Amino acid sequence: MKYSDDQRLKKIYENASKLNQYIVEKGVEKESLLNDYSLT
Repeated sequence: MKYSDDQRLKKIYENASKLNQYIVEKGVEKESLLNDYSLT
């Protein structure tokens, strides 16, 4: 099944929102993301 561009963008947005929510809830800081390889 092929997805439309709109469907792909919606999925990307949903996943980015979930990731952002997780980062905020866990208090992950920018420096941690850039320096801690276990987070990548």
